[in-house]
Amino acid sequence: MEPVLRDADATRARLLAAARREFAAFGIAGARVDRIAAEAASNKAQIYHYFGSKEQLFDAVFAAVVDELVHELPLDVDDLPGYAARLSEHYEQHPDMLRLVTWQRLERSTEPQPVAVKASRAKIPEIAQAQADDRLSDRYPADVLLHAVMHIASLWSATSPDMSWARKLPSAAARRRIVAQMVRDMLAARAPAGLGQPDQ
Repeated sequence: MEPVLRDADATRARLLAAARREFAAFGIAGARVDRIAAEAASNKAQIYHYFGSKEQLFDAVFAAVVDELVHELPLDVDDLPGYAARLSEHYEQHPDMLRLVTWQRLERSTEPQPVAVKASRAKIPEIAQAQADDRLSDRYPADVLLHAVMHIASLWSATSPDMSWARKLPSAAARRRIVAQMVRDMLAARAPAGLGQPDQ
């Protein structure tokens, strides 16, 4: 790789890392490109050169986070409880992830995130096929099941501080076991006909 290209890639990577921290802390509206540039040892002109705008920089950060999850934690339809537990642990180890998801939902929800949409769409047929093969409970439709697993995985990371202060949380190992067991329980029985189907 040419030195100029290496420098460009390094600058872009530093900007993404700094922007990830800034957006996680302040959201899109509260984030400041001058702080991002300073932390990345770059300048605002470079941000606009590489990403176009602050909103597009957020989109690039969000896409990188989704890509990280897809590659580090691939869906395992034959062990959804284990997948949920691993995802839960990842969220706890990287608290900025759910913060970025929250900011995206609050400030960017009208703009589809192509990488995130593609990742979610890819998982649904995997689950549906496992259900068709009788390898996975069909208690819920595939898309509903995916939503439920993702929300259960975020249980501890999304817990209100009030709950944490009201009662000491279980240990990290216990939290993972609880998440896995909740998914097992959800898959344990078949649902009545029509559950999860569109209203007529």
